[in-house]
Amino acid sequence: MKSTFALVGLLALSAVILFSQQNIELPDLDIAEQYSEWKAQNGFRFAASEDIYRLTQFVENLKKIRQFNQENKDVKLALNQFAAMSSEEFKEQILLKTRPQRDSSNIKYQKTAKKAGLPDKVDWVKKGAVYATQNQGHCGSCWAFATIGGLQGLRYINEGVLELLSAQQVTSCVDPIYLDNKVEGCGGGEARYAYNYTSINGIETWESYPYANFNGGVAAPCEYNKKDVVFYNDGLGEIAPQDVEGIKENLANQPLTIAVDASALVFQFYSKGIITSNCGTDLNHAILLVGYDLTEETPYWTVQNSWGTTWGEKGFGKIAITEGDGVCGINMQVDYPTQAKSSKNKNLIE
Repeated sequence: MKSTFALVGLLALSAVILFSQQNIELPDLDIAEQYSEWKAQNGFRFAASEDIYRLTQFVENLKKIRQFNQENKDVKLALNQFAAMSSEEFKEQILLKTRPQRDSSNIKYQKTAKKAGLPDKVDWVKKGAVYATQNQGHCGSCWAFATIGGLQGLRYINEGVLELLSAQQVTSCVDPIYLDNKVEGCGGGEARYAYNYTSINGIETWESYPYANFNGGVAAPCEYNKKDVVFYNDGLGEIAPQDVEGIKENLANQPLTIAVDASALVFQFYSKGIITSNCGTDLNHAILLVGYDLTEETPYWTVQNSWGTTWGEKGFGKIAITEGDGVCGINMQVDYPTQAKSSKNKNLIE
């Protein structure tokens, strides 16, 4: 008990010193208590030797968030599970390695029909085609979660079934020769390779093949069982980079998988509002595109992340619709699964 009080006292003293150095004015806030509450809420326990370092990062991130929120009105940031990470640790442990641009000479991009009369709003969450937000943990399996999101949406549209599919099967079983590090699914991958895989092998449910890599490490060995497969896609479609109208057109038909640059502060600690700038275009994170809204003063895309419900608005966020590469590179790499079967839920895309 004495050691606990001593540690809290040391943290409190460290907090006072850190905030004094950083010129942060929080007169009614017990920093050590806030840090302890944050650890409890997120399930973190650090050795005493690491605790001071994590507190330092916590204070530094809080300072950055407060400054950002003072300078920006359209989007707000908040502390989340990454609050005690440095930006370098966040990039190394959570994001993928920056992807090289695809060789477009070998890709047959989906032609955009340039249809008139696209809806002003698309919301696949309200239509029931989007499963609740999941958390990939410390494994670089965002691409697997974005893949199952696309498959879940397509299955719901064509079969009327919304069921959580196996991110672990994608993480563990997609041929390693296609993955970024050639060895393990926790090191990254791309949805287009995953969609090719599931068109041949199909996909199991999360229940039959649960997620095992929340704490990171090397992806668990593949334990795919064909008898447990519940859904096959026929193949995949790919939208040409910067084809904003093509993205809208295809998004009106189904949720899409996309890649973004998630390394900036505005993405790491996003809480609410519309991201309009302050991020780059070095693609390092895959997410699901689930809607758009053209009626607002700032038109925006709606995305679903795989960092749990403490990020954004219960795991969802808004990114401004712009031309070119798009904010955070959102227009650069867009894929989706295909299935030739006629829809059982035709009203969803009419």
